[in-house]
Amino acid sequence: MKRVALFVVIFGFIVGGYAAPVVTGGKGLARVYAAGNQGINNWTIGSSFAGPYHGAEHMNDLDINTWDNTILRVFGSWVPVKAFEVSAATGVTYSYRQAVSGRLPYIGPADIELTGKYSIPLEFWKVGALGKLYIPLQPLGYSSASLGGELRLLGSTDFDIFSVHLNIGGFMRDTLALLLATGVEARYGIFNPYLELTSELTTSSAAIRLTPGLRVFTDLGINFFLASDFGLTPTAQSVALDGSRYVNQVSFGLAYSPSLEVTVHKRSALFNIKVEDAVTGLPIPAKIVISDHYPGVFVLGSTGQRVLEVESGRYDVTVSAPGYVPQSLKVNFSSSRLTSLKVNLRPDVEGEAQLNLRIYDKNTGKVIPQASVNIAGSALVTNNNGELFLTLPSGSYTMDVAASGYIVQKEAVTLSTAAPVSMDIALLPSASSLILTGVNFESGSAIILPQSYPALEQAVRFLNNNPGVIVEIQGHTDSQGSAAGNLALSQQRADAVRNYLIGIDGIDASRLIAKGYGETMPIASNATAEGRAVNRRVELVIIR
Repeated sequence: MKRVALFVVIFGFIVGGYAAPVVTGGKGLARVYAAGNQGINNWTIGSSFAGPYHGAEHMNDLDINTWDNTILRVFGSWVPVKAFEVSAATGVTYSYRQAVSGRLPYIGPADIELTGKYSIPLEFWKVGALGKLYIPLQPLGYSSASLGGELRLLGSTDFDIFSVHLNIGGFMRDTLALLLATGVEARYGIFNPYLELTSELTTSSAAIRLTPGLRVFTDLGINFFLASDFGLTPTAQSVALDGSRYVNQVSFGLAYSPSLEVTVHKRSALFNIKVEDAVTGLPIPAKIVISDHYPGVFVLGSTGQRVLEVESGRYDVTVSAPGYVPQSLKVNFSSSRLTSLKVNLRPDVEGEAQLNLRIYDKNTGKVIPQASVNIAGSALVTNNNGELFLTLPSGSYTMDVAASGYIVQKEAVTLSTAAPVSMDIALLPSASSLILTGVNFESGSAIILPQSYPALEQAVRFLNNNPGVIVEIQGHTDSQGSAAGNLALSQQRADAVRNYLIGIDGIDASRLIAKGYGETMPIASNATAEGRAVNRRVELVIIR
């Protein structure tokens, strides 16, 4: 039995969310639950022809005398708050008592299942916990007359078009069983095939099942599903009146989720684009124009790389940046896979180019005289007005800008003869902080709103220009609400910014420390709406 349990766990880690609601409501496969949910305020209703507890317990022939515990099930689920999903299922059941010859079949209400699931999104995984309660309605002899329940720990992660789900927990109804389950699913267009391996282990038996299934989505928010159990051990199979065993059992049905309508209709896809200088290999903050697409214009940050959410299809994509020859390509975006593209742009002209620099203190705005600028192998200094004017061959350069009492900053610049390039470079004092103005979140949550991306790009540029700096990402709130709640929310928001900088822009995780301070460090009065808005902020504080 230990080998069986080990096999189930290892299988889950080898294979790996979409997970629309099926069979019992909630987000998951047939017997395996996903750690995530449908999103706040989203709901699902559906019906299935399946079996008790987990579904897929119907005999595979057409002889009603062999059917046992067959259920026409109705179910529903709802996400009332961001992290919590509730679902319920019941229906009408038919049981032909095979074990007692001559016993009349039972037709009546099925047992009620009530489920609650709590989800926590992490950097690369979603994890959660699930509790389920079984309330008996069938008479003794056809079903257990006792209450029952189960507890599960859940984990889900994504790999390109695949998702892996892991479940481990316990089941108690008349007997205690260990539940081990894993599932892998894929999303290809409207089709969502999946495969599960599940087991229920007791001290005297092991029920192990392999369950392939398929979901088909429509642009009306309806998905159809079919799953078929294959019992791998005798306990997982059913026994007919003649003593033969039914290895294969099926379930099928449909569900309606309004939240699926937009997703299916838009056919969203992911486009990972990286733009570099063809000569130096340095990243370029380029502009991306996608024809006949909304939105049609995207801007890359200083990393020269970004994952864009686009609509599937074939489009003309133009990549451009000042001082470079633009490139136009045809790119096919697929909803079933991540599309990756690397573009190397060449400087547009050769010859002499003009570079004008102005160096100033970021906190005070005052110019910094005698600041040193190292570029193209030359060490230069600014004049008393913090300015430096120089002529260089056209091309791409990096420069180190330094001054006494300030953090050394790296900058990249591309020069061409088309026009002079003027740059204002702000240096941060060695002990200071950078307030990210414009980083906004959904109310009461740590979900970063899209309008925050330009402010976050400012942080990315600072960190890339100062690769030796380690910062503390501080989350701050106003005084509205409880102090404990504000402290927790500020920590979650600091973590969200850290995860964004690591996951989207590739900043080294060892350089970022996230800490929430709640309402303890206001920089304005909390007595006014304006002051509270100022206090709700995210800061980068330089540690070293």
